[in-house]
Amino acid sequence: MQLQIPRVAIGALRGGVGKTVVSLAIIKAWQQNNLTIAPFKKGPDFLDAIWLKGGAGRNCYNLDTLLIPRQSVFDSFACRAQGADVALVEGNRGLYDGEDRRGEP
Repeated sequence: MQLQIPRVAIGALRGGVGKTVVSLAIIKAWQQNNLTIAPFKKGPDFLDAIWLKGGAGRNCYNLDTLLIPRQSVFDSFACRAQGADVALVEGNRGLYDGEDRRGEP
């Protein structure tokens, strides 16, 4: 399934630097422009997903390829982003946490 939806990824080199706060600010700004946001979290953190769900008013889904098969992540994103105007993905400790220099788990 191919999905044509604008998306943005928020990541950082480590935790505790404000990714969730920035993500929530972006979500609220988009909502003020009457956009529907599909929030996603990359990483095993469930607390940030609760904040993102509350901010966006939609469930936040995990896209962690370390825990979920890669194709399932793609399929989940395509399915869960349907009906949204834009998707936001917040990466836990950076988008490539758990991967080596070649991008392999």
